[in-house]
Amino acid sequence: MIIYVIAFAASAVMAMTDFFSKGRSVKAILLLLLAVFCIAYALLAGLRGGGVDPDYVNYVSWLARLDRQPSLVFGEFKDPGFQLLYLAVSELGLGHAFFFVLVAFISLAFKAYYARHVFAGRFAMLVFFMIFARFYIVHDFIQIRVGLAIAIASCAMILCYEQRRVAAMMLYLLAASFHAAVLAMFPLFLIFLIRQFSIPRILQLGILAGAFLMLLVLPLAVSHLAAFSRIAPYLSGEYHTTKISLFSIYFIVRFCFAMFLIVVVYPSLEGGQRFLLLMSVIGLAYQIAFSWNDALGLRFAEVFGFFDMAMLCLLIKYLDFNSRLLFFLGLVMLGGVFYASSLKLVNPYVF
Repeated sequence: MIIYVIAFAASAVMAMTDFFSKGRSVKAILLLLLAVFCIAYALLAGLRGGGVDPDYVNYVSWLARLDRQPSLVFGEFKDPGFQLLYLAVSELGLGHAFFFVLVAFISLAFKAYYARHVFAGRFAMLVFFMIFARFYIVHDFIQIRVGLAIAIASCAMILCYEQRRVAAMMLYLLAASFHAAVLAMFPLFLIFLIRQFSIPRILQLGILAGAFLMLLVLPLAVSHLAAFSRIAPYLSGEYHTTKISLFSIYFIVRFCFAMFLIVVVYPSLEGGQRFLLLMSVIGLAYQIAFSWNDALGLRFAEVFGFFDMAMLCLLIKYLDFNSRLLFFLGLVMLGGVFYASSLKLVNPYVF
C-alpha cells in the first residue's frame, strides 16, 4: 500500500505551500507542479490492474460490449457522454487503459480548476488536498463516471455563480451526460443561472430545518419518486438499501462546521463564500432528507462533496498564522481519516 501513502503525502506537502508568501515565479512553478501531480495521479489511477478495485472488470466488460455494439450508446442512453468519449478513444485505436487514464486526468484537472477558483486562488493547494484525500480513490479508481461528472458540475456551479452563463451551461450539460446524479444540483443551478442574489442566513437555517421535515414526508412518497427511472431500482428493492446514521463522523464534522459558519462567522462571509456554504448545506439537506435510503442520501450528498471540502477550509481565512498552522494540521489529520477510509475499498496496487 506504500504507493497510496506516497500519493497522499505528496499532496499534503503541496498543501503546506499555501502558508508561505509566493512571488509570481514561485506560483508558476507550483502551478506546473500541480499539473505534473495531476498527470501522475491520472497514470496511477488509469493504469491500475484488474484486481485493484471492485468495478474495474465491470467497466472493461461494458467497454468491450460497446466496441462490439456502438449503437448501445443510443439504445441504452445511459451516461452517453462517457460512452461517446470511449468510442472516440477506441476509434483512434487506443485501448481501455488509455481511456481510464484520460478520464482520471480530466477529473483531476477539473478538481485542480475548482481548487484554484473556489477562493479566487487562495488556499488552492489545501482545497485540492482535501478533495484528493476524500475523493481520489472513490472517484478516480472506482466510481469514475460519477467522479468525472461531479468534478465538471462543481466547476459549472462556480461559473454559474459568477454569471458566466454560457460556459456554465456547457459544462453542466457535459457533466450530466457523464452521470445523471449531478441533476441534484439543477434547481440551484437554474436559480443562479437566472440571477445572482444575496443569500441570507435564515435561508441556510431554513433549508436544514426543512430537510428534517422532509425526512418525515419523503418515505411516504416512495411510489411517486419511483417514477424517475434512474432512482427507481433503489426504491423497488432491486438494490439492498439501509438507513444512514446521522451520527457518523463525516456527517457530524460537516454539520458542525456549517452551523458554526452560519451562526458565528456568517456576517463576515463574502457573497461567494456564502454561496459555497449554501452548496454544502444543500448537500447536508439531501443526506438528512434521504437518510432512510443510503443509496440516494449518500449519492445526492456526494454530488456536493467538493463544496464540503472547501467549506472545511473556509475558516482558515479568519485565523492568524499560528492558529492557521494548527488548523492545517487538523485538516491533514481529517484528510488522513478520509483517505484511510477510502483505501478500505481497494486492494494493494498492481499495474
